Formats: sequence, structure tokens, C-alpha cells
Amino acid sequence: FTWVLNGFVLALNASTYLLVAQPPLDAQPASVYRDDMGCSANLGSGDGVQGCVCHLDMADSADGGYTVADDVAECGQALVARTNVDFAHRGFLFLVVNALFINEAVFVPTIIADKRFFAREHGARAYSVLAWHLAWLVKLGLTAALKALFYTPCFYFLGQLRLDATAYLAAAFATGGMGFAGSAVAMLITTLMPGLGAATTAFGCAVLLYQNVCGFFLPIAAIPPYLLWLAWSSVFTYGYYAIINSQQLGTVMTGAGENVEDRLVFAFCFVLYAWCFLFHGVAYAITRAYSSHHATYLGPDGPRSAQTRRA
Repeated sequence: FTWVLNGFVLALNASTYLLVAQPPLDAQPASVYRDDMGCSANLGSGDGVQGCVCHLDMADSADGGYTVADDVAECGQALVARTNVDFAHRGFLFLVVNALFINEAVFVPTIIADKRFFAREHGARAYSVLAWHLAWLVKLGLTAALKALFYTPCFYFLGQLRLDATAYLAAAFATGGMGFAGSAVAMLITTLMPGLGAATTAFGCAVLLYQNVCGFFLPIAAIPPYLLWLAWSSVFTYGYYAIINSQQLGTVMTGAGENVEDRLVFAFCFVLYAWCFLFHGVAYAITRAYSSHHATYLGPDGPRSAQTRRA
């Protein structure tokens, strides 16, 4: 039921985006608005380019048959539509990234409860730290893979994202990566803070920090140099830019304006997963240091056996 509810939330985000970007009274799909400025400046409306605006033909203008004033209204409306749709589209993708990460908060109480059993078994030398962490790593990794498989269609097609195999694959990698990142952060936090209240609060603080430095609310170029490490250590940054750049919306983080190459998009995904494995590695090291002591074996008769051995 939880998975169905999470999928419904992602589909709801896509539906909300369409209501903003494509009003019910407008028959054009959202993709037309996103591409309305993609034509050549020398092409006119008669050249068969859909959505081509701000296309002043200099030859017609010289003959007096076409002036800048004739195109002002159409060009202004297209620019406003382009800006609104672009912002709504970025907001939609940010909400997807945000929801995928926050959904993993359910692992905070789950891991804390499981650690109580682990402490008992580990103290009795029946369960090693490495085995426990590997079991959780496999479980969370498989969960992330399933979410990439089932969650991506919930928002991708309803949100009218680009029907391109590379773009869809990048979105799937980012979807699984954000789920994997959320569970990895939950593992790290519960290792540092074994209390449920403190761990839950810390997870919420991590979400707020990641949100504010990922480049959506505050451009990375506007972040002071001495705080840039926060942006580059935020898993939101890599998941958000992987999806944004896969859709060829906006510019790369340098602001140059060119389309980002496919390998750079997948590089964002690679770094996202690298942070996940790093979090798991740090959590393993902390658990190993904290759980270095074992219980003393008292023998089959308990304390009586221990007294016999001492005698």
C-alpha cells in the first residue's frame, strides 16, 4: 500500500504541473510551450515550424510589409509562456526528487528497531557488523532498483517529459538514486543518533539543508564560495540536475546555455550513487567502532558455569 501511495503522489505532482503549464482551455500540449523558441530566426510562420515566434523576417521588414510592432504581442506572449512553463517544469521535477528522498524516512524507525535485535545477536557473537550492513545494503539497493522501475513511469509520461530513451534512462537512474540516497542518509543518521526522536529530527534537517543548496531555490552561482561544499555534498544537487539536464531545460551550472552532453548527465547519476555508498561505508565504520565489545560466554549453565571455570 505504501508503494501505491507513493506512486500516486508522483502522479499527482505530474498532474499538478500539467494544470499549470497546460490550462484546460488550451489545446496545445506542454511540449509545444517548451519548444516555442526553438526555431531559426530566419524562418517565418509559413515555413512549417510549429510554435516559432519572434521570427522577424528582415526582407519583409525592409519592404514595409512586416514590422517589429506586428510581432511584439505574439513574441511577448510566447516569452511569458516559455518562462512560466519552464519554471513550472523545474518545480515539478524538484518535487519529484524531493518526494523520492522523503519517502525513505520510513527506514529511520525500521533501522532503529532492527538495530536492537542486531545488538543482541552481535553481543552473542551470532551476527557480525559486516554481515548486518551488507544485508541492509542489498535490501536497500534492490528496493531502489524496483522504485526506478515502477516509480519512473508514474511521473514521466503523465508529465509529458521528453520521449527519448536516453532521457528516460537518466530519469530512471535518478529516481532509483534518490531513493537509495534517502535510505543511505537514514542509515547514517540512525548510526549517529540511535534515538528515534533525534534521528527523525535530524533526517528532517538533512532534507531542508539539501533542498536549499541543490540549485532550485537558490542558484549555485549565488552561494558564497565558502559554502559551496554544501551544494556539492547535497545528493539533491546531483539528482535534480541529472533530471533537469536530461530534459535539456535551462543551462548547465556554468550558465553557458548549451545543451549538456549525455555523459555529463550520467556523471551526475554516478556521483549520486557514489555518495550513497560513501554514507553506507561511514555508517559501517561507526557501527563497527561502537559495537566492538561482545558479551562474555557463561557456559551452558549460565553464571554457575562461569564460577566453576574461575574455581
